[in-house]
Amino acid sequence: MQKVSLLFEFYKSTLPIYIGLYVVSVFTDLYSLYVNLCIISIPMVYFQKYFYKNEYIFYYNQGLNKRMLYGFCLGINILIATISIVFYEAFS
Repeated sequence: MQKVSLLFEFYKSTLPIYIGLYVVSVFTDLYSLYVNLCIISIPMVYFQKYFYKNEYIFYYNQGLNKRMLYGFCLGINILIATISIVFYEAFS
């Protein structure tokens, strides 16, 4: 349970990038949401976190590696993109 809360904390620390990409996707084309959230966001988060290397040491000491952190973020982004597109198709 503690690992899941740590994964959500990592996701919340990268949330401004995801919200920015989500807003851009909504105003341009909602189908670009998959590209923005799933492909573009991971390298952006990687370069943002490149300057905060000590943060990874905290997560590593808790039993979480970078693959788990980025995989969780990617999974949440795929879920959000899928739900958004389903609602868009249902209500349009």
